[in-house]
Amino acid sequence: MITTRVAALSVFSLLFSLPIQAAEYHVAPGVPGAADDNPGTLAKPWKTLARAAATARAGDTVLIHAGTYPESVTMRNAGTNDKPIVFQAFEDDGVILEGADVFGADKWQLAPNTRNIYAAGLDRDPGLVLVDGKALGPKVDQTKKVYPRAYKLGVLTDADKNVYQYDAKGRKLLLSLGGDTPAMHIINVPVRTTALMLNAHCRLAGIHASNYRGSAIEVVGDDSIVEDCLVTDSGSGIRVSGWDYRGAIVRRNTVIGALGNGIYLQDRPTQCLVEDNLAVRCTLNPAHEDGWMGSIKMNGASDSIFAHNVVLEGGNYETDGGHDGLAMWGDIDIVRTMFLGNTCANNKSSGLYVEYTMGDTRAYFNTSYRDGGGITCRQSQRGVFMRNLLLESRGSGFAVWEGAAPYSTTDQVFAHNLVRDCNPAIWLAIEQPNFADYNTYWPGKNAVLACGEAPSGVRPPQYKELADWIKATGHDVHSQVKDAQPADVGLDTVTFRVADAKDPKQALMMVGNGGCEYEDPAGQNILPYFWRSGTGDGVEHKFPYAAYCSLKGGTEAMAYPGAGGTVAFSMDSPSAPIQAKLAHGGLRYLKIDGQKPADMCRQGLGFWSPSLPARATDTYDIGFFVRGVELRTTGAAAIGAFVEFTDATGQHRQRAALPNGIATGTPLLGTFGWTKLAAAVTVPGGAKRMRVFFGLLPATGQLLLDDISIKVR
Repeated sequence: MITTRVAALSVFSLLFSLPIQAAEYHVAPGVPGAADDNPGTLAKPWKTLARAAATARAGDTVLIHAGTYPESVTMRNAGTNDKPIVFQAFEDDGVILEGADVFGADKWQLAPNTRNIYAAGLDRDPGLVLVDGKALGPKVDQTKKVYPRAYKLGVLTDADKNVYQYDAKGRKLLLSLGGDTPAMHIINVPVRTTALMLNAHCRLAGIHASNYRGSAIEVVGDDSIVEDCLVTDSGSGIRVSGWDYRGAIVRRNTVIGALGNGIYLQDRPTQCLVEDNLAVRCTLNPAHEDGWMGSIKMNGASDSIFAHNVVLEGGNYETDGGHDGLAMWGDIDIVRTMFLGNTCANNKSSGLYVEYTMGDTRAYFNTSYRDGGGITCRQSQRGVFMRNLLLESRGSGFAVWEGAAPYSTTDQVFAHNLVRDCNPAIWLAIEQPNFADYNTYWPGKNAVLACGEAPSGVRPPQYKELADWIKATGHDVHSQVKDAQPADVGLDTVTFRVADAKDPKQALMMVGNGGCEYEDPAGQNILPYFWRSGTGDGVEHKFPYAAYCSLKGGTEAMAYPGAGGTVAFSMDSPSAPIQAKLAHGGLRYLKIDGQKPADMCRQGLGFWSPSLPARATDTYDIGFFVRGVELRTTGAAAIGAFVEFTDATGQHRQRAALPNGIATGTPLLGTFGWTKLAAAVTVPGGAKRMRVFFGLLPATGQLLLDDISIKVR
């Protein structure tokens, strides 16, 4: 394996050509002489982000240097479509925005008439208190021990240990450490609500926000981007809010330990993209509140895409009626939303919950593994759920729940899915007018296959045999009961591990497109699902038709102005046996056509995988088939393939090269038939994310790709 270091600057800094008048500012509190009355240059930086937020205008970039920033910052100014305001970490610097203050011994007094309870003044409930880095929740008393269990906030006694109480009337924080005094510990108390609030056309990258009592990062304007950020131990993670704000992008972020929602679209934002995020142990709900929480949730959103997110371990298992633990939750007046290739695992409740006047949902290629339920629809309409993997749910795999008029659950289409080891595999509490067919079921041990519709208060009918289910309901006429794995139903998977999971050894899966057979249902359907056209330098480009870019390929290939080549999702003809077969397996393959090598990206033109979680020291087996047609290059090689690793904030970027030929030092060139290239790649220390690139270096000729495999050992 060849490993090279690449520039640690966020790819974001390369996306825009800023005009000369745009300013670059520096914030570096650790530099001697840093002050807010400085000019904000590298030599004379500012001390606070608040100063930068008050100054930065459209087109300006603020580079944040290493340090801990105990701030809550609102970006009052807005950028423009071609001149965003940028806040990003400087190179590989670790930037921490801190929402908590240290409450030393001088802050605490022994509460009256107590032996072990200490009090400190505080204007709001902090949500949690950190003692020696460990989060402590509020005291709660259980008032009902049978289902549904009930709780209320409790009152501290001297016998309590490692819990707190907030006295709203007295504005005091009360803490009991089981006889220890506060002076014996380091105590951090969240006192700030939000780390950063972004206005319109702003961009934030590369920061770690921790211990905020509200949403750590908020977007309250059009077309803003939050990427490569880490949020830990806060009231909630990232929120996009504001009536009809549009165009927010939330991608490659990690949210761990949110008490409430991990990522939240609220109050009808539209045309948003939530992509490649990791949410772990969100909706912790320590007070057992009826909080309506989801690890990734939306209220009133429309025309938005949720793609290739990984959601793990959400919810408080001690809360029965708290509406927490739903992995991905659409709730109230949502239309035209797509869930694409997400992986949800080990969550308390459903992997995907589609609820209450949520219309025209599309869900393809999602995986729900060991969740409370797979996909659940309630009081929602006109959804299409296809080619999903619903595996080992504690409850139903696919469920349609009843709902009161006028919002009944109707016109849901459930087809071409694999449902394994769920109980039941399918439950239609409203049988018609919904549709289920062409599915593959393998019920759990001693589980029923299906449950049907029954009057209110009456136990639903159960069906153990597919034939009985078909006869009673007319559903699943073409479905089968079979001990099938994803590959048996035409679904490739990539596998990975998550370092921050409770069980970091557990291998998880995401539906990929290694066989290159499926089109992209969310974007341009002449491009593939999973594989994203791009360049090896990570710079983003829009890929219109090749015909619009003065390149060969017409409307069957895509490019960008100045690309020097095209990318395409090509297909053999299934009905013309005379035509030469080009795909390695199946009918489709990826194609890259080099036409003007001098214009091509030095690091390649081709396709990226989504950004996946990674765990240091894991080894991945990566294999792919290539085929060349008259490949000629003035360089050393034509094939450019590599794995890119970063930490959770998109920094400390490293790349591991993949083979460009069968033998080391002998790259494939010219015309050659399908050839398998493969390598074992080890995740370097400190890495938390990885993505894979397959491309054509500056060359003429065509490179074909097919049957790609990414598997963790």
